[in-house]
Order: sequence, then C-alpha cells, then structure tokens
Amino acid sequence: MNSRTTAILSVTVAFLAVLLAIQALDRWIVYPAFQRLEHAQATEDSARASAAIRGELRQLRNELGDWAERDDAYAFADSRDPAFVRSNLGDWHALEKNSRLNLCFIFDRNGRVLYGGGYDSELGGAVTLRGFSGEKPAVWPLLQSALEQGQAVDGVLRTEHGLLLLVASPILTTQATGPARGVLVFGRFLDAPLLRGLAEQTKVAFELFPDLDPRLSPDERDYLATLRPGEPLMRPGPDGALFVYEMLPDIEARPAALIRTPIRQDISTTARNTGRALMGALGLVALALLLGGAFFVNRTRREAKMAGAAAVWGIAALTALIGLTLTAGVYAEFRQRARESLERRFQLVAAERSGIVVEKFRGNLRDLDAVRRLFIGSEFVSRQEFHRFVAPILEYRDFRALEWIPKVPREQRAEFEAAAREDGFATFQFTEPSLDGRLVPADDREVYFPVYYLEPYTGNEAALGFSPDSVHPAR
Repeated sequence: MNSRTTAILSVTVAFLAVLLAIQALDRWIVYPAFQRLEHAQATEDSARASAAIRGELRQLRNELGDWAERDDAYAFADSRDPAFVRSNLGDWHALEKNSRLNLCFIFDRNGRVLYGGGYDSELGGAVTLRGFSGEKPAVWPLLQSALEQGQAVDGVLRTEHGLLLLVASPILTTQATGPARGVLVFGRFLDAPLLRGLAEQTKVAFELFPDLDPRLSPDERDYLATLRPGEPLMRPGPDGALFVYEMLPDIEARPAALIRTPIRQDISTTARNTGRALMGALGLVALALLLGGAFFVNRTRREAKMAGAAAVWGIAALTALIGLTLTAGVYAEFRQRARESLERRFQLVAAERSGIVVEKFRGNLRDLDAVRRLFIGSEFVSRQEFHRFVAPILEYRDFRALEWIPKVPREQRAEFEAAAREDGFATFQFTEPSLDGRLVPADDREVYFPVYYLEPYTGNEAALGFSPDSVHPAR
C-alpha cells in the first residue's frame, strides 16, 4: 500500500472515529440529560393543571362559605321568603358573569328543595339537571354529609351536561353558629371556556377528557381506570407520542376524567440544537488537530517528497470529508427548521380558523338566547314583534330560518289556526307528512308542536304549521 492510500485511509478512519465519538456523546449523555429535564417539566406542568382545577374548586368553596354563613340565607331556610331569591338569585346572567356560577340549590335538613336554579350561556340559558330534580333529588345523599360533618364538602359531579364542580355547605348564621337549617349548594361547569381560561392561566396546554368521552383511546381508558389520584404518570398517547396522564376523581372518589398534558417540545429542540453545536465545535477541534498532525508528520518525515505527497492527499481527503459532513449538517438543519416553521404556521392557522368557528357558534347561541329571553320576558309576543326582533339577526347571521314552536294542546288547536289566518295566512293549518311525502293536515292527538312563527317566510312556506310529532323537536 503506497503512502497516498495510507494517508487517505488514516485520515478517513480518524475522522469517522471522531464523528462516532461525538455522536455517542450526544446520544448517551447530552440528549438523555435534556430528555430527563423535559419529562420533569411535563410532570410539573401536569401538577399545575390539576392544581388549577383544585384551585377553581377551592375558590368556589370560599365563595359558597360567604353565602352559607349569612343571616338572610339562614332565615330563608326557615321562612322561604321570596325576597331573598329576588335580591340574591334574581339575575342568573349576572351571577354567571360576575361569580361564574352555573348552579345554586338550597335544601332543608330533610333534603327537600327550597330553591333550585341553573344557568349556562354556553348551553343556551336555563339549565336543569336530572340529579337535582324531584322533591328529594337523587344527589341529596352525597350532600347530606355536609350536615352530618358540619362542614363543606366538594368535588366533581358527573351530569348530563358534563362535569360540574360542586360545593355544599351547611347553612349557618353570620357568626357561624347553628343548628344548621339546611344545605346550600353551588356548582360551576368544568366546560370548554373554563378549561381554556385555566390553560391560559397556567401556560399549560392540557386537555380534560370525561370518562365517557369518545375521544379516549382504549389505552387511555385503561389509564383512567388504573391511575390513582395525585400520581401523574408518563404514558404513550394515541399516536405513540408521550403524554403525562393524571386521573381526576369525582365527589365519590371514583375516576371522573383524565387530564392529558403534552410534553413541551422546546426542550427537545434545545437538546437537538445543543447536540449539533457540540458536533460542530468538536468537528472543528478535530479538524485543527488532524491538520496539525498532518503538518507535524510532514516536517518529521525523512523523505520529504513522499511525506509531502502523503500530507497533501491526507489534507485533501480530510477537506472532502469535512465538506460533505458540513453539507449534510446544513441540509438537515434547514430541513428541520423548515418543518418546524410549517408546523408553527399550521398551528397558528388552525387555531385562528377554529377560533373563528367557535366564536361563530357562540354568536349564534347568544342570538338564540336573546330570542328565548324575548318570549320569557313578555306575556305575549305577536307575529309582527317576532319579525321586527329577528330580522336584524337574520341579516348578519347565517341562520336559514328562525322559528317559534309553541306547545299547543288539542283543545287550543282551532284557536291557534284561526289566529294565524287572521295574521294573513289564509290557508294555515297544522301539517304533517303523509306516507308518500306530501304535507297533509295533522292527525288528532293530545298535543302539537307546530312551527307557528317563521322568519323569513319566503322560501320556507312549507315549514309554517309543520307539526309532525307530539314530541318537541328540541328533545
């Protein structure tokens, strides 16, 4: 083997050995250290998310304590004076806005409801819950411990409208003396707006999945069943990516929801950049050492001509290897940056578009709630008043039509049909589809839910009077 080949092979082997040493250092020392830091940060993020939910429950408990230890509430539990309800619970829209309250119930010592009310603008206004219905609601056994223990109880309650933060406290005097005359209950829905607020507050992009959420994967359902409260664990998610999972228990200490916290990618990015910088720095050091060695060998060789040729080929080979390595590194770096830039742009556009869609839905719900309040606040709303109220809404919203569908008993059908004809609809009648799809007069039945007010009428003529079933279409 001649000196030229020997020089090229020596330089190549030495260069590859240095690269492998740098790669091993990055893979087994540098990156694992950053990965451990990343996992510790994710566990801390999960703890902050669950602490934010507990803090929301604690804040609700403190607010309930101010109400439960008031002389007027204590008197109401005995007298049921409606003045207490009018002055304190008469405006649910304000209660939701100022106190973020969605539910309030007052029970006597035997579990009978003295007052009950609920409101959520996200759900369209007034809210009723099956667990709180009836003379002695099914939820009472969970709340009775507040009387037995003489102190507040709190937790998460499953409802048909989602998870509810629930707090119950015995009703005492302002001096916190008794005997307790009942139980005061406050509730706040753990809904999307509240979770968004907690995510912004904690700077953690966590998600909360109720136990029956269809988005949960089979593995995540297993996590929910096996995790213990207050013990977050890192587990693979639906796409194989790692997440930190924590189980949120309900008021009976059963699994109610799964908190999923993503692992921040900025630490991994820092690790990759640090590894690349380390490889670049060590590569330059190796280059300097190899060049110095080549010149040293050149000076100490006895046969100057042979040594000079070997040094030249060694330097040429080293230069080619370093050039190829730097080219590959630059390509990988720009490729990674381009990918991260595209991901950020996609996330920004997706967040913007989803925000527009959500806001549009919220605007539509607010308009529908305004129409609902029109009927609640008026003893009678005429067809012309309905037209004037909804016409501006139809101008700037994308509703195809707005309708009022009253409940009409059999004995009032003729009266409603006659009133509509007097309003200018000469052929108005309650209709339903026949077997062949034609509209025919509705059959005789106990109750009807006809489309009675309709805007715009043009283009929707067939819908006016449509009453296909004795069940309200919203059910």
